[in-house]
Amino acid sequence: MVEKLIVMNIPHPAKFVEGLDTPEQLFRNWYIFFFQLPFLPELMFELDDYQAIASTFKNMTADKSAFTEADLEAYQDAAAKRGALTSMINYYHNIFPGVFNQQEWGVLQIPTLMILRENDTALGKELTYDTAEYVANFQIRYIPNCSHWVQEEQPQLVNQYMREFISNIMFV
Repeated sequence: MVEKLIVMNIPHPAKFVEGLDTPEQLFRNWYIFFFQLPFLPELMFELDDYQAIASTFKNMTADKSAFTEADLEAYQDAAAKRGALTSMINYYHNIFPGVFNQQEWGVLQIPTLMILRENDTALGKELTYDTAEYVANFQIRYIPNCSHWVQEEQPQLVNQYMREFISNIMFV
């Protein structure tokens, strides 16, 4: 069903689990542990008309012009919709069961491109090292001076890498 896979800004789950063995990555991912608490994360985001949503995007980005005020308001409005905030936080509720219940990852056989930023406050670049152990046909492209929001901060470069990969152009 899938001929090629493009992954942006997230390491292979096995590499993420390995990273959680380091104090640096645990510190970077404090919020995942916070999101395991019942009700409190939702209450925190709801305060001050969902300003924490906008602040998260603004504070994590390397390119402060990547998100307009209209963009941030759209994210806040989306989070305010009934059930949306809980759904967003549930993603993090399910991270630990999902990655820790996997006993044997095996090797992914489909061609995979990983596009990563170099200046992410949440996920260290080192989480991508040796990903080829888990992906047989693996390519990675790092984008310098870019944060967690790689597709918003560098859309032209991301699109270029995706087009090249999809059309089978080999990377230099």
